[in-house]
Amino acid sequence: MDFELSEAQKELAERIEGLDLPEEPIRACFAALGQAGYLERELGSQEGFGSLAMWEARVALARRMPQLVLAAELDRLVSGLVAERGPETISAALKSGQSIAAAAFSERDRNTLRGELGTLAEPDGDGFRLSGRKDQVSLARACDLLAVLADTPEGSAILLVEPAADGVRIGEPIDTLGFQALGTCPVAFESVAVGRERVIEAPDDPREALRWAEDRAVTAIAVGICKLSLDRARQAADAPRQAGKPPAGYQVVRFQLAEMLTLLQTAELLARRAAAESSDRSLALCAKVFATEAACRLSDSALSILASAGYRRDEPVARALLEARFGTLAGHSSQVARMAIADDALARLAP
Repeated sequence: MDFELSEAQKELAERIEGLDLPEEPIRACFAALGQAGYLERELGSQEGFGSLAMWEARVALARRMPQLVLAAELDRLVSGLVAERGPETISAALKSGQSIAAAAFSERDRNTLRGELGTLAEPDGDGFRLSGRKDQVSLARACDLLAVLADTPEGSAILLVEPAADGVRIGEPIDTLGFQALGTCPVAFESVAVGRERVIEAPDDPREALRWAEDRAVTAIAVGICKLSLDRARQAADAPRQAGKPPAGYQVVRFQLAEMLTLLQTAELLARRAAAESSDRSLALCAKVFATEAACRLSDSALSILASAGYRRDEPVARALLEARFGTLAGHSSQVARMAIADDALARLAP
């Protein structure tokens, strides 16, 4: 299989590589991504990894700002739904990066099937009154638009709510081990008025759409973490010491580096294949499981080579070690993904 990109396909990844991305605020980063065309590509794709060109752009961004990959993918999920079903004025602002959207879909201990959500939209005149709570909403404090999944008498729907609207209560950011830049917060809605023109039909399984968006992001982030970990481990292994030979002079360290490179190349190759065959859901899950677990192993190996110098908050490998583990939990968790992969394998082997 040929994974080479054409010159035209390489253009987006090259634009992302050359972007001037400030560390903060996140709004400036979104504006830069919008100008580069990153936010408007393939907005209709809800499953798999999308095209190979988009995959390369995600990895290019992951090597620079991993948290921005996840933030942008969540924003693109909402943007895609609005582009298909919502007002054009809102869609244009999201595609350009001038507005940021947050997906307020999940609720603790609740399914996303009709009638099982705690967030309800009751009819009120020519619109609805929204009430309920979402426990974890990434970008809640940075966004211009909250896409809130709620039950209505007509079925599940997504209500487009401004964070500053009366009755919206955004809590304090949750103190997570990584990805603090996402500013994940609980959000409560107390009889918030929403016009019918800002209500769009929800996809058949909104939680599944959210999982695929997270899968795409954390797989790219995982490959970026693998590259970062190997680079830092190589630098530490070659560093001279005042007494004795450098770490690379020891066979055990050389074996570690060889295994790290093997895992990186395998993860990258599998993810490229999943992107090239974007309709194969099982392959996408295989790539996600392997890449995220490889990121855990590579960051841990890099830390062992850096030794005590790596056990500091300002060391990129220390941060990568925490953020790598998140990848195995986000989207389709490793356990859930393995069950789906096993079901597919059994179906393929059936006579």
